[in-house]
Amino acid sequence: MNETSTNWLPVAHTCFNQLCLPPCKNKKDLKQKLIIGISNSEGFGLE
Repeated sequence: MNETSTNWLPVAHTCFNQLCLPPCKNKKDLKQKLIIGISNSEGFGLE
């Protein structure tokens, strides 16, 4: 995917304590993408 695309969701790299945020037009778009990413993550499979 093109790096300048705004269609991707935030990506977390827990090994490096890194959160890669997509380019967003405004705070509302960023918040929506963060909520989608957090709501649909599987985590570490610990329950």
